[in-house]
Amino acid sequence: MGWEGRGVKGSWKEIKRKIKKIYLAYITWGHHALILNNRKAVITGTFFTIILAIVFTYLQYVEYTESGFSFADSVYGSVFYATTGLHGLHVLVGTLFILVQYLRIVNYQVTTTHHLGHESAILYWQNSI
Repeated sequence: MGWEGRGVKGSWKEIKRKIKKIYLAYITWGHHALILNNRKAVITGTFFTIILAIVFTYLQYVEYTESGFSFADSVYGSVFYATTGLHGLHVLVGTLFILVQYLRIVNYQVTTTHHLGHESAILYWQNSI
């Protein structure tokens, strides 16, 4: 019995891992499309990244509510909620960062030669997972 035997369901962990891989693929596709001046693909890739980030955050919430322990139960519970909570906050900030870039792309404020903010958002996003 590993650490997951104490209340964290392994299936949620696997689903979230797959979602992470998919949204990384979408944001990377969108970035390459930006460099190639393919506006429709940039918008699509960034949009799906935001949707998957919201799904990921929701699954994190579901995992919290279904866990068999609480923050006050033990050191394990405290460490679990503290670390995953900080990670969740980091993902939330990254999602907002990508959302702002999405709005900038839609409003023609991000171009093939003016996209440092978009690249910074992607770097922050990739380091938040």
